[in-house]
Amino acid sequence: MLKEKFYQSDFYKKLGMEKGFECYCCGNKNDLDLHHITYARIFKEEFDDVVPVCRRCHDKIHRLHKKHQNETIFFITEQVKYKKPIKKEKVVLTKEQLKLLRKIKRERKQRRKIIRETRNKNNVHPTTHTKT
Repeated sequence: MLKEKFYQSDFYKKLGMEKGFECYCCGNKNDLDLHHITYARIFKEEFDDVVPVCRRCHDKIHRLHKKHQNETIFFITEQVKYKKPIKKEKVVLTKEQLKLLRKIKRERKQRRKIIRETRNKNNVHPTTHTKT
């Protein structure tokens, strides 16, 4: 109901006249949603805060954003529009950082081993955590 009201609003009509009623990413003219490229002014949007996108592209944008949460929603939207894969940046660690990372992994492995041994010793089922 709120969505229908919004689509009848002056803001939406003006947006359609300025940006066109077609998907920002693929040009599709059917089944359009408004997609926020920033959430900075949610419910007080300006014209540059939203773009019309079809349902398929909208789903793809949010799926990619979940996967790459460190990226901005605007960046993800542009990647979908220009069909560019999102490349993971190669992280270069110093020797000290690598040493610390290895230490953390070893400690984690040791904790898991201790937990497993304790469960086995107490006859505790590993998934239900109840005695068998």
